[in-house]
Amino acid sequence: MDRMLILLILFALIGSIVKMTGSIFYGSKALYVDALTCLANFVALTATIYYFHLSKIPADEDHHYGHYRLGFGGTLASLLSYSFVAGLAVSTVLLETKPYSVGILAPLFAGIGFSFYLGAIIVSRRISRHFIPYAVFTVSELIESFIVIITSLAGALYTYLIDYSGAVILVTYLFYELYKVTKDLIIE
Repeated sequence: MDRMLILLILFALIGSIVKMTGSIFYGSKALYVDALTCLANFVALTATIYYFHLSKIPADEDHHYGHYRLGFGGTLASLLSYSFVAGLAVSTVLLETKPYSVGILAPLFAGIGFSFYLGAIIVSRRISRHFIPYAVFTVSELIESFIVIITSLAGALYTYLIDYSGAVILVTYLFYELYKVTKDLIIE
């Protein structure tokens, strides 16, 4: 179990670093929004691991049925971190409409990040049920990578407006995922 958690942390950390590096050096706003969600993903992962360990505490005098429900604290932390990123993306990326250039290597960084997040999803689903919300948000990293590959490439070859539209799509999708996971958490 501990090896799986370490592997999961490494996949998420490396994927985040790759995407953030690509966004800084190659100017893609779509990749930048993707990188921001990667940072939220890492915060969510850290919280999920913490609350997963708390959920394993056996029953005691105050908690006759154990601490299982504390495992959902990771989901709440995920919602908070992704909500913060959604607001940050709107205020720093979408409201800034000056022309910019996108480097041709931006899609490559999105693709490399994609492979690390695919590994993170595979590992997280094998750990526990409490990691499913994390995996759901991380699937969005794959979708985001795919969108960034397409829009940043077109942004580098044609016009920055295509890359910008990719950033708009990512933020819109992020709000949709926030709605969906909030609804699932309420049901749980």
